Amino acid sequence: MLSKDRVRARFRVDLGNEVPPIAELRRITTDAIIELINQSGGNEVGYRVDGRAAGSAISVSLTIKVNDLGNGSQVYWDATASLGRLLQMMSRFVNIDSLVKRISEDTIHGFIECLLK
Repeated sequence: MLSKDRVRARFRVDLGNEVPPIAELRRITTDAIIELINQSGGNEVGYRVDGRAAGSAISVSLTIKVNDLGNGSQVYWDATASLGRLLQMMSRFVNIDSLVKRISEDTIHGFIECLLK
């Protein structure tokens, strides 16, 4: 923990068979700084993730909003990612949109699991 709003994290992203021609990129370890950048109204939060993956700088802005539905909640999220040059070059071999969608859904699912605890 760097401060109350910033944390340094290392995590591994398993891309599975999304990158069949590039075996070395199937599992990527990422070093990142995750920073809380916005918290409004008690039901919305914004994060910025800056780090390095596969030798390239990456940056992600993530907004998560939770709405009360009376007998449950609904989670809305929006993410914008800036991938480094090496990852951009991977788009010749990999469907980057599909890959980002899968990683984003896995990440949001992880956030929801944490909120349920």
